[in-house]
Order: sequence, then C-alpha cells, then structure tokens
Amino acid sequence: MTIGLLLSIIFMVLKLTGHIDWSWGIVFLPAIIEFVLSLAFTRSPFWWRGRVN
Repeated sequence: MTIGLLLSIIFMVLKLTGHIDWSWGIVFLPAIIEFVLSLAFTRSPFWWRGRVN
C-alpha cells in the first residue's frame, strides 16, 4: 500500500471510532491527492504502479 492509502485508512478508523470529527472528504483527502498525482506523473492509477504490461 502507499502512504496516502495508509493515512486514509488510519483516518477512517479514527473517524469510525469517534476519535476525530472530520468530514469524510478530509478523511479520504490523502488517497485522493496521491491518486491525482500518480495519474499526473505516471498516467496510471497508483494500484498499477510496479506492474509489467
């Protein structure tokens, strides 16, 4: 997994357990930013990184 996905999973667990009171958009923001940046730089989603065609 990548850093953005890990942060989003951690934030999601904290939100579901009631430890943080953020909106869902902020919770998933690290994964969204990483997805957009990976599309911009590699032209493929982050889950395709490292795969051979």
